[in-house]
Amino acid sequence: MSQRGYDIVIILRVTWCVVVILALLSAIYVSHLLQLKFATTLIATVVETTFFPVFEIPYPAITLCNYNRINWKRVPSAIDFYLGSAANETISKFHEFLIGLNAFEFGSFDEFENVKDANMSDLNHINLTELYKRVTFQCEELFIEQCWWRNKYYNCCSGNQKLFVKQKSEYGICYAFNSVLNEIGRERNKNESNYPWRTSTFGDWSGLRVQLQLKDDLRIPNLTTSSGILIMVNHPFSWPNSAYFIPKGTSTAVIIKPSYSYTTSAVRSLLPSVRQCLYPDEMEEYTYQTLPETLYFRANCLSECRQRQMIKNCNCTVDFLYPSADYAKCNFSSLRCLYDYNCKFSFNIENSEMEKLTIPLTLVLALFNYERPPAGNQYFSDEEEGIICDCLPECESIDYGFNVSPIKRVTNDIDDAITVDIHFQQSTMVKYRTDVDFDWLDLMVAFGGIAGLFLGCSLISVAEFVFYLVIGVMKLPWRKLANQRGASLNQ
Repeated sequence: MSQRGYDIVIILRVTWCVVVILALLSAIYVSHLLQLKFATTLIATVVETTFFPVFEIPYPAITLCNYNRINWKRVPSAIDFYLGSAANETISKFHEFLIGLNAFEFGSFDEFENVKDANMSDLNHINLTELYKRVTFQCEELFIEQCWWRNKYYNCCSGNQKLFVKQKSEYGICYAFNSVLNEIGRERNKNESNYPWRTSTFGDWSGLRVQLQLKDDLRIPNLTTSSGILIMVNHPFSWPNSAYFIPKGTSTAVIIKPSYSYTTSAVRSLLPSVRQCLYPDEMEEYTYQTLPETLYFRANCLSECRQRQMIKNCNCTVDFLYPSADYAKCNFSSLRCLYDYNCKFSFNIENSEMEKLTIPLTLVLALFNYERPPAGNQYFSDEEEGIICDCLPECESIDYGFNVSPIKRVTNDIDDAITVDIHFQQSTMVKYRTDVDFDWLDLMVAFGGIAGLFLGCSLISVAEFVFYLVIGVMKLPWRKLANQRGASLNQ
């Protein structure tokens, strides 16, 4: 071979080596990017359909409360029953307590400011839940005539087919429709295959329609609070803990726009912290909690967390806010502790008030009505006090988003009445699917594509290379032996 031919061979070999090295480095780099995508982009949520029918989900539970919980006409009989011939001072404290109870809800323990310094031990024999049931508005005192459901009228409060039953909530004892979290609802869910109920249509008169009457002469005298009702819209298995106010004298449409979300079976293999949701049977494994006798829902977990905070700080729970359980129940003397842990003393505490605190100063900011994210959130200080409730959404969830449109009555109808029509906005809704965005199969296919693009190889090429490599290694001893025999014969 001439020198020129030899130089060309060297140049070709060097060029080929450079190309192979660049291809190999490119394959390694792209594979690294692919591995990063696999490690960081695990799940994705997409719209599966916008025409998922509403009859596929239960109609929401509708919980209604009078904004002014106390029926003042019932108070005298309660005094006779619980106090009899008690001293005027005791009766006065009882009255002041009922005034605080009138607009009471979780996180508003400062409503009892008027009795926080009083000695309430002479009232501790009274069961707060039984008292609440005795002095609050009864179902028949709120609802007018019959209630409309789907296509006909039903009794609102009486009979086997009554629509509304007593329901505990974070706003006290109210009246719920289509809820499973009360005694009658649980029994219906057990015995009726179509409960919780559903509807397939939308618009006015297609769902639930009720009329309520709020008489001013039944309110606490000289009270300046607004008059109206509280409405809660939630899943039938979810604890009612978020309400919207509707003023009296209005005709109100509550328009529900639900959406349904679910995860595929592939998502379940991921940790809850990665997929950001929880399956009901994972509570014990991952130490999440829910209210007694309830399924796991985020709302149930949040309510259980708030109840646990009460027990932790004041060694008791307000029984008419949550399901009954084997917890110590708060009495009249517990009001001071509940008040102190509310937000009243979180701002502008005067020296005269400091001496009255029954909790350590370092715990003043442990608020019942303020929840902050778990530690480590970049937007919140870890030193900030508040309730920390680490509650993940459920992996299969229904969001009952709704709009409230109250319209002032312009006719000669009863001025203290409220008409509420609760219905779906459409007969279909959006259905979301959460799936693993990049699984092992996708990763394997992607690696195969990289190998083919940059290295020009496939699984067959690899198998062929391994085959000939093994054959070549196995032939080495035989070749060495054959060479030795040949050398012996030549000698």
